[in-house]
Amino acid sequence: LVLLRVLCLIVMNETAARACLEVVTRLRRSIYHHTARQGALTSQVGNLDETGVLFTKEVERVHEAMFFSLTYTYRHAVFFPLMLFIALITNFWLSIAFVLLAILAWALVGQMTTSFKRQGRIATRVASNRLELLVESLRQMRLVKSYLMELFNQSRVERQLADYSKAHLRRIRGDAFAKPLRMALAILAALTLFYLGG
Repeated sequence: LVLLRVLCLIVMNETAARACLEVVTRLRRSIYHHTARQGALTSQVGNLDETGVLFTKEVERVHEAMFFSLTYTYRHAVFFPLMLFIALITNFWLSIAFVLLAILAWALVGQMTTSFKRQGRIATRVASNRLELLVESLRQMRLVKSYLMELFNQSRVERQLADYSKAHLRRIRGDAFAKPLRMALAILAALTLFYLGG
């Protein structure tokens, strides 16, 4: 059951990441097309800066909020200390051995989580670079309009959106594996505490 739960959490994180990326990509695409349709308004520098902020920061906020709402789980802070107290009362030395084993397992999961986070940081840097390229494409709208290069710039933006989505998905995958591993360790510890407490 614990392994099934971990698998379900990984699938949940992966599908939530894909759903959020699809929404954000469509939102950015619609902002780009709306900016392209405005024509004369995009030639003013202040409007381009406002569009750039909307294209990056505001859409990222929507992305983070949507991902949080799709993957938020409640935690029971009282559960583990209470079960540990019951286990210590029931069998002291077995409980101490369990605590030492839990510390060893936590260190192992911590190393794996660190590796996933390192990969996530690299993917975050790549995604931010891709986002800067998208903003640059958006700021070149006046040049694109004046030289009638809308189709070229649109295909360029589509390519950059695809690269950004791939980099962001790699970052989310690191979190998708790290969180369920920690949760699986916590559930196994809870089951062991149930056994010792019972």
